[in-house]
Amino acid sequence: MPNLEGIDTAAGDGGDGASWGSRTRLVAAAAWLMLAVCLAGSVVMAVKQRASVRSENQRAFEVSSSDVADSMASALRRDTDFVATMGSTMASWPQMSNAQFTRWIDSTKALSRYPGGVGYVFIADVPAARLAAFGRRLVADPPPGTVPERRFVVIPSGPRADYCIMRLAVAGTIKRLTTTRLPLGMDLCALGAQFGSQSPQPVLAAARDTGQTTVLALDAFQGVFGAAAPVYREGLTPVTVAGRRAAILGWATGTFSGQAIIAAAGGLRPGLRVQISHRNPGQQPTVIASAGSTKGGAQVRVTPVSADGSWTVRVTGSSTSGLSPSAQFWIVLLVGLGLSGLLFGFVRVLASSRGQALRLVSVKTAELRHLALHDGLTGLPNRALILDRVERALARARRQQTKLAVMFLDLDGFKAVNDTLGHAAGDQLLRAVSARLTGLLREGDSVGRLGGDAFVVLAEGESLDAGAEVIAERIGEVLAAPFTLGEDRTSVKVRASIGIATGARASAEELLRDADIALYQAKDAGRGRYVTFVPGIVTGLV
Repeated sequence: MPNLEGIDTAAGDGGDGASWGSRTRLVAAAAWLMLAVCLAGSVVMAVKQRASVRSENQRAFEVSSSDVADSMASALRRDTDFVATMGSTMASWPQMSNAQFTRWIDSTKALSRYPGGVGYVFIADVPAARLAAFGRRLVADPPPGTVPERRFVVIPSGPRADYCIMRLAVAGTIKRLTTTRLPLGMDLCALGAQFGSQSPQPVLAAARDTGQTTVLALDAFQGVFGAAAPVYREGLTPVTVAGRRAAILGWATGTFSGQAIIAAAGGLRPGLRVQISHRNPGQQPTVIASAGSTKGGAQVRVTPVSADGSWTVRVTGSSTSGLSPSAQFWIVLLVGLGLSGLLFGFVRVLASSRGQALRLVSVKTAELRHLALHDGLTGLPNRALILDRVERALARARRQQTKLAVMFLDLDGFKAVNDTLGHAAGDQLLRAVSARLTGLLREGDSVGRLGGDAFVVLAEGESLDAGAEVIAERIGEVLAAPFTLGEDRTSVKVRASIGIATGARASAEELLRDADIALYQAKDAGRGRYVTFVPGIVTGLV
């Protein structure tokens, strides 16, 4: 196993009796060898940088898409729950007038409280035998948004067993839906797809027969949809389809803007595209609304956001944020090649002065070695050096039967610091965190930075006498103290989620992988806590 920390360069003296030509050839050969090593190191560093950026982008997308899906689930659940509540009110108050309905909607503040709320309607199921009496009442109390008539006429005309006619309404806020006034006697169940991509009849029938809330895509271009909850006599849902058809009073319907819901859930972030789909009972899924855009190299996350799987959110995100991994690969490689060329040129120019050339080589090689093995922002060991230290710790643990633990640490809320205080304050916070972690650990233990706000702590031997969890608790306590950032000395508090992996593994990568798995469990459990990985079981303590 090569010792990364023990790598050094040396140049032979050549002997006092060696000829000047021999010494010159020796220095030239050393220069060429150094150039080859630097070129190879530049390639390795560029490859590692590309892999690190890809991993960071993947993790950032997972966090963003999970946040959006959770917010969408909450918003859709609130909207459909309110429609169900409206249905219960209709069942207990079937003779409600439009004025009373408007006052009730205003009292609930539905148009302002519920995400994307546009308007609310009660559609009555009218048997043919009661059509004339219903028509008289409708002429006397027309819903807002309809054309007042002196005589009730069903549109389209023709005899039917039942009619689906709007009885109560509260005007919405989307211009395209509110500027067109509907005929007073329009039978929605006899219409085609005049309202958008679907016909109302099968959607309302599915709600009536299943007793479940169904969704109608009213306007696919604007992402407007209606959620219809069946209303039965006495507010009870009969157990049979025949019973439901006999007891139906109508449908409580809420109209919502899918794009407004996406915006409220944070789905309009740059580089994200969010799509809402819904599947009614016995029907294929329908795209309700979509917003945002993304470029090539996209990652996709499809999340069911309802218990029965009827609602689905699809989040598509660009695999890059800022410079792409390939662009960063070439930047690091070109910088490395440039530095290597400059170093090579200096060595050749200074070949006439052997001592000066060797000193220059020693200094530059040390700088390159340090840059290759340490993080440029914090000065902590980078991934390559941490992996080397973990491999050596594993070897010692196997030989000496000593304890070993790796802790994968991620700052909660670091993105908010960058967004509100700027990246300079974020960099200052990372340096302050690294200083606290370094001061906390015992001699012989290590802390490194893997990129972003991810740190790794390696502890072994006597440090673990009290258990890795004690170290994790100390880390949480040390980081709990406020940090002072920026020229205005803003006080900032952060918490850390920590994944712990202990014991022997076949490789350092496996131990880090298990710690990373535990870290994600800690975040899922609420963040600001640590979780210990056990093969087959992940256990956590707040």
